[in-house]
Amino acid sequence: MEQTKNNGKEILYGIALAIILITSLIPQTAIYTRNENALLGIITNSIQALGYLLCLVKIVLSRKEYSINEIIFFCILFAVFLISGFNIQHKFFFLTAILLISTVGADAVSISKISLCIQSVILFVVVFLSQIGLLEDKIFNPETRSRHILGFNWITVAPILFFFICLLYIYIRSEKFKWYEAIVLELINYYFYHMTNTRMTFLLCSVVIIFFTVQSLWKGFFGYLKKLNWVYFIIPIVLVIVSIVAAYFYNPDNSIFLKANSILSGRLQLGHDALHYYKFPLFGQVIIWNGFGLLNDGIVDNYNYVDCSYLQIGMWYGAFVLILLIAIYMYGIYKSIKANNYWAVFVFLFVLVHSMTEPHLINVAVNAIVLLPLSDIRTIEDN
Repeated sequence: MEQTKNNGKEILYGIALAIILITSLIPQTAIYTRNENALLGIITNSIQALGYLLCLVKIVLSRKEYSINEIIFFCILFAVFLISGFNIQHKFFFLTAILLISTVGADAVSISKISLCIQSVILFVVVFLSQIGLLEDKIFNPETRSRHILGFNWITVAPILFFFICLLYIYIRSEKFKWYEAIVLELINYYFYHMTNTRMTFLLCSVVIIFFTVQSLWKGFFGYLKKLNWVYFIIPIVLVIVSIVAAYFYNPDNSIFLKANSILSGRLQLGHDALHYYKFPLFGQVIIWNGFGLLNDGIVDNYNYVDCSYLQIGMWYGAFVLILLIAIYMYGIYKSIKANNYWAVFVFLFVLVHSMTEPHLINVAVNAIVLLPLSDIRTIEDN
């Protein structure tokens, strides 16, 4: 009977997650962005609300399984997200907390498989339709840095979505991951780079593929890396500090800063300007981000978009939300180390590194890996 209940909750959560992922990704497509009919948005939001309702039901059904410490953490998480949502005028931001809480007790591999399936299908269907003319494939900067939007509302959506798909796939495969799978992943990665010219994501994705391929070919690789467990645990804090300090002290008169800013496509300058203007409120503030997207056809007078997740979350959602998110990832790394699951450890670390230059640390539509730290991570036995 108990096993049946657990299976029922797993199925319920799986359905909820699928609904939320689908309804979160659809608004990032060109057909949704260009659609002027409010009915499509109403339908999408209504279906998404059902997904969050199912998450809430799952939490209620699991209420007797939570420890006192977990309940206290849930209350803090919900309260912080609720207050932050009120301050940034995003009244449904607290739903993200509900999704995170409902993840507790769910199987990490099952979450990854559901996310991988949905994100892969949507990504490749949208890209395919954009290439046969059924979805808009606007080309930005065709004469200098040709960048296809590939059917989405931002140039970077497709390559970044593939980056997270790649991590999910490798996590699912873990010890079974083979070198020939790595070749296929790298070929797809190069395709997205060729079409969108998204350099940072392409390079990091290549590093990810090479890194895990080394482990697949040399089984003792992770054995050596285990000696640095304490380093992995503090890396999230180091990355946040480096991101904030680099932006805060950025000086265009310094040749090193200037070169770094050029390599990062102006991210240091934008982060510096935003950080000095907005600061880090405790519970967030209203910020209108202006970036190059399909909706404005890449024409913006006052571009101010900050790509770094740590800066964007701290300035927009508030310092407390940023602290909670970093704590969640650190908890995931801690659990993974205890479970001897270094595939999970390094998946989390690569997400955190990627978040230094991209704003998807908490964007579930693209980054479903944010759900894994609170889920059940399987233990890997030493051979």
